[in-house]
Amino acid sequence: MTRPFLTIVRGLPGMGKSTRARKYAEESGALLIEPDMFLTSHGEYIYNDVRYRQACGQAFTCIRVAAIMCADVVYADVLPKRDDVVAVVREYNNNTRGDDAIVNVIEMGAIDAALSFQRNRHNVKREDIEAMALEWEPWDTYEEEEDS
Repeated sequence: MTRPFLTIVRGLPGMGKSTRARKYAEESGALLIEPDMFLTSHGEYIYNDVRYRQACGQAFTCIRVAAIMCADVVYADVLPKRDDVVAVVREYNNNTRGDDAIVNVIEMGAIDAALSFQRNRHNVKREDIEAMALEWEPWDTYEEEEDS
């Protein structure tokens, strides 16, 4: 069996995560999963903390199903902390029926919270974007601790 690919696209709102993830999924034939898929109602994007947490839960359900099928996945979300990225990887790998996925993390270019607020199309509040920017941890410096 071939190892599946899990590609994670992360960055602040307005960075172009969804566009990049959609293009990558189309080119690779992978499934696109993102919480944004569950934040649209009657054509309107509705973001608030409660709906976002629910959307993340729905997205993780999709990740579990994709993992069971050993499907390649492109997952797009803010994921400001390294542990947020690790949670997605673990959710996928804990549900595969074979080998763990080959993981690729695409970090969208860094911009400040003010520019992110200007560019975001989903009406995410400035204070929410500022909080995301403050807790941002770059992925390239991450080293997961070994389980004891």
